[in-house]
Amino acid sequence: MAGKKWHKVLYEKYDVPDNYVDDSFLTEMKKNLYLRSYKYRTLVITTGRISQQMNSVLVFVISFVYLQGTHISAISLTLFTAAAMLLSFLFSSWYPSDSRDMKAVVVFCLASFALSPVLMSLTNEISTDTIYAMVSLMFLVHLYTFDYSDCPSDMSGATSFNIIIFATVCLASRLDSIISAFSLIFFSILMFAVVPKARQRVRSYSLIYTDCFITCSFFVISLGLLATNSLTLAVLHVLMFIFITFACPYLLLCLQPLKNNIHGPWDEAVVHKSVS
Repeated sequence: MAGKKWHKVLYEKYDVPDNYVDDSFLTEMKKNLYLRSYKYRTLVITTGRISQQMNSVLVFVISFVYLQGTHISAISLTLFTAAAMLLSFLFSSWYPSDSRDMKAVVVFCLASFALSPVLMSLTNEISTDTIYAMVSLMFLVHLYTFDYSDCPSDMSGATSFNIIIFATVCLASRLDSIISAFSLIFFSILMFAVVPKARQRVRSYSLIYTDCFITCSFFVISLGLLATNSLTLAVLHVLMFIFITFACPYLLLCLQPLKNNIHGPWDEAVVHKSVS
């Protein structure tokens, strides 16, 4: 090449096109530079957090079906929720941040009780089929936006919680009494505000199989409730649990060797802070 020797320097004038590269260009290419290796056991335990939240949604839906069919009374569900709230409040009193959250939950519950007659009438003009379709979609969005990490952000938590409360209000409008509507909203606050916080606090103790125990407990509870309503749905629930908890991590490990990310001089420049 005629002229001065080419160097990879920006804004330097050379007798070559702007897109010119020499033979050393591809020698700097690296593959799978930031590839992360996983262990199957760790993936199974971590994936169980998705099953935990799915089982929470399932328990809530079955509770609504039982309330609507008068298989359980609104008073019984309210007393059970209040007892669980009290235990959570006593447990969270050891942690100042959790204690503040529990006080906010109490205020929200009192406001829900006062506004239950209004909340029941919000969706009276919407057909029941439309309500159920909307609620099903909102449950899926809730599971998608829920933060499954050990330290969930406030924004993601607020988004998933607001969606599930809206779904609860829609379902509460299909109940026949104000106390039933309040008990459903009260139970929703327990399942989707208090329980996730308690699970996060239990996991903070860093026990090896804590997540595994929580996952199995939620699965057994949801399966038992579902089996009393429909054996077919119970079998489908077992298959879904096996697929998500055991099959999906195995598929990830099988597909990971096929990953082929390339890195080289064409990547965007990263500015590192200088240490003074």
